[in-house]
Amino acid sequence: MLMVKISSRWVFMIVLVSSFLLVIAGHWLSGRLQPEILLELPHDPACDLRLGSCTSNLPEGGKVTFGIEPRTLPVLKPLALSVSVEGVITRRVEANFNGVDMNMGLNHAELPAAGEGKFNGTITIPVCIRDSMEWEAKVLLHTPNGIIAVPYRFWTGK
Repeated sequence: MLMVKISSRWVFMIVLVSSFLLVIAGHWLSGRLQPEILLELPHDPACDLRLGSCTSNLPEGGKVTFGIEPRTLPVLKPLALSVSVEGVITRRVEANFNGVDMNMGLNHAELPAAGEGKFNGTITIPVCIRDSMEWEAKVLLHTPNGIIAVPYRFWTGK
């Protein structure tokens, strides 16, 4: 068996370079896992997804319409998501669902393109220990200039 003796100076250098590479990789991955948002609109308190789709106007023109089916918004059952975008080039659409006042873990949906400005996908949201839960669905529009985030709030019940 061949034994190689490495000086403590080399061990220190290896640890230092490895740590540096881990920091760089972490910084690179953080931008991929939580992309930088160019613009985030406020949520519209008049929007009621149980009554139908909601439309939000974008500040520089254009609009985004978001809908969920079934409108009863059941938990632990697949929900069909639809997004329609007008007046802004959108390369990709995602939706992140978060509890407004309770951490419900990562609930993420990719919405593949379904035609000109249309994106559809599905998500199943978890049940909460409470009788009712307020959620925020943040629709992320990936545009050539950056990400536009449009939040929509709704309630679920047991």
